[in-house]
Amino acid sequence: MRSRVGVSVGLAVFVLIAVARASSAVVVSGSVVLDPATPVCRTGHACTKPLTGFRLAFWRHGKVAARVVTNSHGRYRVTLAPGLYGVTTPSPLQPGLRPRRITVPAVAHVARNFRYDAGIR
Repeated sequence: MRSRVGVSVGLAVFVLIAVARASSAVVVSGSVVLDPATPVCRTGHACTKPLTGFRLAFWRHGKVAARVVTNSHGRYRVTLAPGLYGVTTPSPLQPGLRPRRITVPAVAHVARNFRYDAGIR
């Protein structure tokens, strides 16, 4: 009888921990770079540059879950629940963002970087 109770309690604790992790917030951070940053890329010179003040919107279930603006180094940081998100810019005139979807795993922190092609070529 004690063995069954111990297994049941252990299983219940495991389920509670799994549910708590699945519903907890995840810090998502990374960078957004302009790629290409010049019409012609040259060997030995960077062809990307950080995008400062760039706006990102993270969508889930048809609603904006969070908005963020990159800092002076093109970096951002946002807290999201685990799951699949669409990522856009506020303007429909800016379709060059990649990737357009990200997965946020149930971990404490995850890095997700973006590239933006402004179509200068």
